[in-house]
Amino acid sequence: MSSTIVAQLKTKPVISMNSSKFTVFALLVGCFIGVSQALEYGQPCNVTSKPELDECRSVNLKDPLKCTPTADNSTAFCACEPEMFRHEELNYCVSSQGGKCTLQSGDGQPSHQCTKFAQCFNSTEKAIERKEGKCYCDPDAIHDELTGHCKLTFGSKRCTVATECLVGGLLTCREGNCGCEDEEHQVWNSTANSCQTLINGSCAANKPFPKPECYGLNTVCKNITASEFVCECSDGYTEAPDKSCYKDFEGTCEDKNDCHPQFECKGNATKQCLCPDGQLYHVGSKTCRLLVGQQCEVESDLECTVHASCTNNTCTCTTGFISSSGTCLAKYGSECSEVGCYEPDFLQCVDTTKTCGCVDKYLPESNKCVGLIGESCRSTDEDCIGNSKCLNDRCGCPSGQEQQDDLKQCVALYGQNCDDSTIHCKNGQFLSCINSTCNCNIPSTQVYDESRTSCVGKADFPCLGELNLCVANSSCSPFDNTQNICKCNANFANKEGQCLQSNGSPNVVNSSSIILSILLMIVKFV
Repeated sequence: MSSTIVAQLKTKPVISMNSSKFTVFALLVGCFIGVSQALEYGQPCNVTSKPELDECRSVNLKDPLKCTPTADNSTAFCACEPEMFRHEELNYCVSSQGGKCTLQSGDGQPSHQCTKFAQCFNSTEKAIERKEGKCYCDPDAIHDELTGHCKLTFGSKRCTVATECLVGGLLTCREGNCGCEDEEHQVWNSTANSCQTLINGSCAANKPFPKPECYGLNTVCKNITASEFVCECSDGYTEAPDKSCYKDFEGTCEDKNDCHPQFECKGNATKQCLCPDGQLYHVGSKTCRLLVGQQCEVESDLECTVHASCTNNTCTCTTGFISSSGTCLAKYGSECSEVGCYEPDFLQCVDTTKTCGCVDKYLPESNKCVGLIGESCRSTDEDCIGNSKCLNDRCGCPSGQEQQDDLKQCVALYGQNCDDSTIHCKNGQFLSCINSTCNCNIPSTQVYDESRTSCVGKADFPCLGELNLCVANSSCSPFDNTQNICKCNANFANKEGQCLQSNGSPNVVNSSSIILSILLMIVKFV
């Protein structure tokens, strides 16, 4: 108040205390003085325990300020009373959601004593009479826990700047509409009143928002690198087509709703999320796939099992693979990184090539594995090497034949059937296949000795081999300084190539037979 006005008041005559005019005048002066002395919002002030002496208090209460100390009590400023906020446009304190407000006189229409995007409404009939109400956010607004104000929610079409939208809900203003900051990877969760990131979208685990940022149950914001965070399903859960997370394969469940849509909740005592009947879980794609033999559709999302294709509406193994218990296993030479080899074919997956090769003691033959003599077989000769046979589930040689030392062939013995392509005569016994029968190389000069299991030279004919083999009762002796011949021992005589007892008669060497034997041998080996 100016000094002139004060001086003028002092010169006026004293007015009686009973005068009603004086009372009204005094109240008006008091109101005028109170208004002129009140501090403005944000100005420093002195804290007092008496509300009527608060330097910030306005007499007309239009701007309900209170002298409020700072957190460390080092100073104080004029601030809005508790549960009230500064209205940016009206420039005075207003009530937030649920706070008290005053209705305009008589008509019950809302006033402007609430935060932006909020209105003052009555709650009871008596409240209308007292002109009392409460602040409620507009239908397209919601109370923002971070600011305390009413903010426009998702879908509101009257925003002008981003701060008018629900900041705590990760909303922004785009062409007058409040929407999620990342429209491609975020969706609005009306329950949480927040935009939340879908699976595989970027997130920030350290953001100061109280609401979970990843959308849906069983999700987590994981750091992929030091600076990159991505929403993923929690451990034990898997992603569904709708970007939700459900119990993973073999996870425990109570009913189907706990499992990924592709699974069923199966089991007795302990139920698990498993593929439906006729399907098999594929680890690589984390999907159930149709088994071989199941009905299928070419354009369906439900695929056939690995290395199978939908042919004539039936899942069928592709070339190089064979059906086994509904799956396709690799044949000899086929790739085996995803599936195993067909073990009944004596196959194993070779680490270096990741293709199917033969197991130990089996050799490749015509794109299959065959067992050496003595190895197991499946009642078919095709499982056995060379000309060996499957005998009592083992590869072996039939009667009249023996195995070669390398266990790869059966050879015919003396007097057994033979041929030049598949069944040869046994080596080392001086045998040849003559007229489809194993016989001595030169039958006229050689004879088979069963005790030695070999052909030997007949009497008066050349000895055989390095061991100089001869018929019984004979010895290999030099003849004519050109070769050794089988000569009957003393008291034995040559009778049709054999040395038999001669009752003391001398052994006579038939020179003509020796010459004939030499000529036959020359013809044989030329």
